[in-house]
Amino acid sequence: MLAKLAMDTLLRNKQERRPKPDATSSASADNGRLGANPDSLPKVGVLILACFFPPEGTSGAARPFRFYKYMRRLGYCVHVLTASRQDPNRVPANVVSVSDTVSQSNPGILPMAARILLRRFVADDSLMWAIRACAAAEDLISREMIGAVLSTSSPEISHVAASFLKARYGIRWIADFRDPLVGNPFRKRRGRVSGVLDRVLQSWVFRHADALIASTDATLELWHKQAPKYRKKMHLIWNGFDPEDALEAVPLPEGWSRDPKQTEELVRLGCLKYDERRVSTEEARQAIVSADALVLLDNHTEGPAVQLPAKIFDYVRLGRPILAITTPSSPVDRLLARSGILHTTLYSEDGADDVDRKVLHFMSLPSQPVVASEWFWKEFSAIRQTGELASLVFPSQLIPQQNSEVNV
Repeated sequence: MLAKLAMDTLLRNKQERRPKPDATSSASADNGRLGANPDSLPKVGVLILACFFPPEGTSGAARPFRFYKYMRRLGYCVHVLTASRQDPNRVPANVVSVSDTVSQSNPGILPMAARILLRRFVADDSLMWAIRACAAAEDLISREMIGAVLSTSSPEISHVAASFLKARYGIRWIADFRDPLVGNPFRKRRGRVSGVLDRVLQSWVFRHADALIASTDATLELWHKQAPKYRKKMHLIWNGFDPEDALEAVPLPEGWSRDPKQTEELVRLGCLKYDERRVSTEEARQAIVSADALVLLDNHTEGPAVQLPAKIFDYVRLGRPILAITTPSSPVDRLLARSGILHTTLYSEDGADDVDRKVLHFMSLPSQPVVASEWFWKEFSAIRQTGELASLVFPSQLIPQQNSEVNV
């Protein structure tokens, strides 16, 4: 592994190898401030390597934040290393921002060599973040009892950093894949060389991680076919939502109704008009809560769909009709079928007449919000999912009850 070898070389002489955390050691002082019974708390802390984390508004930042929030509620001492800049006036507990800025002045011979060697395969900022995150993690491990590391991708370099920490300190490593590596149709566009490296990296992670987390059942099934000998390591924790994050559809203006002429124009053009602007999370949420219907694009031109767009959880919680463009039996298709929400699905193999018929049907659906199914609220709640994660982080421990008094 080029990336791991380069990182190991850069960090090898930084400091002496430290002893492995002792699971029988006393709980840290930070655990004592959580308000839970100290006797029920885990004796060691958890480190999350998440390049993306709030206040950054990307969908990739939400999943590690939910894990961080609810693992603290369960009484765990959780530390986070992230590339996302933090508000100096509102930094969450134990969250440290590690710069991913590439310095152009006196970068050093070894860092420069690593950047040149890996330039075609790893973005400069991702590589520098991983190197600095490893150094920050070593410093943290020297002060705190860290017994496990959770790496979440993308970027995939976070898994390389976690593998370094596992090899050096013997701590438990859980690798969380928000998107798959091998078999991901969107990664095929990166070229043949990148495809080979994806296979090498996936094989490395599958071999050395203690637990592997897929975010959809389609990805889990794909892994079972690709690497059946690691099947026992593989687990499913869906992407999901924070039940404390209130999201409610706002009433439509009085007398509002869809204009039939707009429907005719949509059918005549055979396409959807959309705004290509990149908007903030707040602006996007305001748009969807005030819309009378929602559109979800899940187009896959190569191979079956294995991913689940994060916005689907907001859409279903709002309860208004959803027009989904996806593939048959995709995670989106199956989730909507069990969600209890009115929806219409367009498939790539649908003919023009079928598309027209389906869109006209969709435009006739009532806009009144409905409540999603009990299955949806249970299956995708971050509270339940974090309990599953906790059982993977420290499988021999009983999971404590959630402590709602912990602030994050």
